Amino acid sequence: MNERVNEPLVVYAGGAVKSLGRDRIAGRVITFSSHADPDLVGEYFDHMTDFWMTGQGDRKPILYRHAIDSKLKRRRFGEALLSRAADGVWCEGQITGRDRDSRRLLELAEAGRLNWSTGATGHLVETTPVGKAQHIDSWPVAELSLCPHDSVCEPRNILTLKSFANYDTPEFDDLAPDRRDYNQRAEKAMQGFYDVWARNELIRRGVPESSLL
Repeated sequence: MNERVNEPLVVYAGGAVKSLGRDRIAGRVITFSSHADPDLVGEYFDHMTDFWMTGQGDRKPILYRHAIDSKLKRRRFGEALLSRAADGVWCEGQITGRDRDSRRLLELAEAGRLNWSTGATGHLVETTPVGKAQHIDSWPVAELSLCPHDSVCEPRNILTLKSFANYDTPEFDDLAPDRRDYNQRAEKAMQGFYDVWARNELIRRGVPESSLL
């Protein structure tokens, strides 16, 4: 990740935001895997990754889209507590505001429109080669972000904030909680991710690349 050393923030797309009711939200923010199942650029987290957590976990601020939304900017909507599990890092927190924007985020979460994403301090991220992959040794989580599915086109891939910002994502006020208005471009990109992942997995298992369409 040498090219990310000078980046103030790098981001990683996590799982879906789960609504727990009473303004509380939760979900898996980091997925563990192995050197045999890395992301598309060959990187992976596991239980040995140092997330710079103390004790049972740390409370991190909840932002919207890593503070790059032109309206919401760096507003903090609450905090979430990180905790480790066998399959990754989870969080549970609360949206503390009572204004229109806070209620809208809760509506989007209840409708299944949001994913978690973690932001880490770029110059403190470290990796080590393991086979053909890169183990992520250090990922100091600085904040947790709520992101629309439309902006998470490369799940499980680490991106610079600049790259993440280049996704064609609707403005916050243009998002609707109805599942039927999913962006077709994002759905196509998501399918493309799984197609490439399946192809790489077949090649890893010994299927000749020339035999794949």
